[in-house]
Amino acid sequence: MDFSLKNVLVLGSNPSTSSPDNSAFHSDTKSRRTLDIWFSNISANFYYENLYPFKTPNNKQLTISQISYRKYYILEKAHEADYVIAVGSIVSKFLKREGVKHFSLFHPSGLNRKLNDPNQLVLHLTLLEKFLQT
Repeated sequence: MDFSLKNVLVLGSNPSTSSPDNSAFHSDTKSRRTLDIWFSNISANFYYENLYPFKTPNNKQLTISQISYRKYYILEKAHEADYVIAVGSIVSKFLKREGVKHFSLFHPSGLNRKLNDPNQLVLHLTLLEKFLQT
């Protein structure tokens, strides 16, 4: 599929503790490498942000204040994008609450049990491609 003229915001919750810095989905992380594989058949300008720009101890779940930390910045980025992909349920809930149209992608972590079913992944990525055509 060719979405080359489209800007796609990929929004995560916060940087992984395994990331060498605080960037969103750093290329050295397993999550980013997995996303790159998932997005490999889609030609688009993917760019990455996190709700909270700092690592949390043991990758623990964000607090309400951490989720709201960059609320207006994130909403501005979401409105500038042609499409928004929420990686994980925390991000999807935030965007839904703020009324931002998005595709909810399950987290690419190896700990995610949804990835145990390859058919589930194929279906989900097919739905993502359809979303990017709307």
